Amino acid sequence: MRVCPKCHFEDDPMWKPLAWRIYWDYAPQETFIDGYPHFKEVVFNPPKKKKCESGNFYYHFEDEYYYYQVTTPKATRKLVRRFPKGFESMGNRDLFEKTPSEKGFHNPNQCRLFEETKK
Repeated sequence: MRVCPKCHFEDDPMWKPLAWRIYWDYAPQETFIDGYPHFKEVVFNPPKKKKCESGNFYYHFEDEYYYYQVTTPKATRKLVRRFPKGFESMGNRDLFEKTPSEKGFHNPNQCRLFEETKK
């Protein structure tokens, strides 16, 4: 649970950190609707995704502090994910430099297993 060191605001414990995406949190849809009943209609009938240009990610709806995504109906777990406003650039993966291996760089000193067996 997150607590603000200045004002001591405690974030709702329903939000859990999303392990594979930094700054993102998630909550089960049922729990989210219990905590935010005014978003019930939006969760069950999400609008078309909008793109956050500075963050380079898509979201379904937003409020004053967060962007929200709803998982697809085919997903095994029905979740609502959120991303804090003001951190949009941290969600943009294009801003960070890629390593040479990610750019398709081939190291001449490194050979692959099938190349080694041909010699």
